[in-house]
Amino acid sequence: MPKDILKIAPCINLHASILPKYRGASPIQESLLNDDEYTGVTSMLMEEGLDSGDILGISYLKLEENMLVDEVFEKLSKIAAKLTITTLDNYEKINPIKQNEADVSFCKKIKKEYGEVDFLNAKKLFLKYKAYSFWPGVFLNSGLKLKDIKLLETASTNSEGEILEIKNDSIIIGCKKGSLEIKTLQAPSKKEINAVEYLRGQRLNIKDILA
Repeated sequence: MPKDILKIAPCINLHASILPKYRGASPIQESLLNDDEYTGVTSMLMEEGLDSGDILGISYLKLEENMLVDEVFEKLSKIAAKLTITTLDNYEKINPIKQNEADVSFCKKIKKEYGEVDFLNAKKLFLKYKAYSFWPGVFLNSGLKLKDIKLLETASTNSEGEILEIKNDSIIIGCKKGSLEIKTLQAPSKKEINAVEYLRGQRLNIKDILA
């Protein structure tokens, strides 16, 4: 916002992180990528800097293990609405707190290529899925999109992308570290289908590699 506008009257902004953590364009996704226990919304005074204004209030949200980005967006929007009212109702009594510059971190605008994954580390792949499930999704170098993913464990050692088990409506895929359960796959320019049906169509079986 231009400096001339900011001089007219105090301007209040809400940011979807616990500032000064994750200033910038994608704080919700960044909190999921980093497997944070909590995220939240900060109300602050606006200034010329990027999300650098004095803090007026903070509301917290505990991140559940399997919470995806769209659910976090929805919950934070409700929290933000309540925090807006609280901040405005109590504005005259609030003592703004300067952000600790030593704790500042930044996050960038998300690009499509950020969704590319491999089967090196099951936990890292799952965190990317949680953060990018709405957009751009997660996909292999081949363009195959992985959907409806569940992290099973993080300790086993496997060949990357090895099909460990074929269940009734899902498949178990091994990573170099850990394993995942996947229910839905989508090949480039195709409709998404059940992962078991995809394997049948590709004539892939247990011990084969999903790529």
